[in-house]
Amino acid sequence: PIGGGHGHTDLKKAIYQSCDTFFYDLGHRMGIDTMHGFLSQFGFGDNFTLDISYARTGVLPSRDWKMESRGEPWYPGDTVNSSIGQGYMWATPLQLATATAIMANKGQVVQPRMLKAVDGVPFEPVTDNPRQDISVSDPDYWRYIHESMTMVVHRPYSDVFRDYGTAFEAIAMADREMPYKMAGKSGTAQVVGISQEILSSEDIEVSDLNKDHGLFVSFAPSMHSQIDPQIAVAVFVENGEHGSSVAGPIAKAVIDTYLLDILELDFAELDRQAEAELLAADRMVAQSND
Repeated sequence: PIGGGHGHTDLKKAIYQSCDTFFYDLGHRMGIDTMHGFLSQFGFGDNFTLDISYARTGVLPSRDWKMESRGEPWYPGDTVNSSIGQGYMWATPLQLATATAIMANKGQVVQPRMLKAVDGVPFEPVTDNPRQDISVSDPDYWRYIHESMTMVVHRPYSDVFRDYGTAFEAIAMADREMPYKMAGKSGTAQVVGISQEILSSEDIEVSDLNKDHGLFVSFAPSMHSQIDPQIAVAVFVENGEHGSSVAGPIAKAVIDTYLLDILELDFAELDRQAEAELLAADRMVAQSND
């Protein structure tokens, strides 16, 4: 019989299969200083909003933070916990949505706000603390992340053990007529520590209030040549236990409403335009080879 584990795993598979152990190792090799410096650019541990002064900042732990707040040094195990967003780290749904939007925008920072217009006149808040866009050494890194997060939702089952996206069944397989692709990432937030023995026991029932919270972040449309991502969403389901199967469909429902009902995007037409561009490019290549 096939046991547990994920088999050979690279970063892409670690994302679409949600492989914690891959990120334990990556975080340990990266170190908390590098991790803290990069995550802070995405708005964690800070108030990135333009007009919500009371927005919670969450906690983005560091060596200095732990010494100041706990009077203790930073340990390697703390880094391992932080690598999957657990341990001392906590973030609000707004921060998760903001970070997801930054990834969707390939590093361009859009600071969230509550007020859009006053009496129909667009309102542009003035900030004395503008956030800098995030630059990476190779722009293709953003595309790699987009591809990996899209596979979370759209990579189907195959004969290969554990080679499907964690949200495929709950989202893409549940709606085979889905007109667009969405990128996503599932997650859970522990409420209390529960042993594997209790979790696997049929005789011990875990209180609903002690069950994990379910998380899912998403943006859409993803990987479309004709249109950039239009919306980023973060869903948090208290004691929902599962990110993909519980929070994921909620994220899709929100995105469906925005893209299809509010923006009224015609993805069939956008797909035709994309196909026409590919055919035109193929003709140019064929002519150049003649």
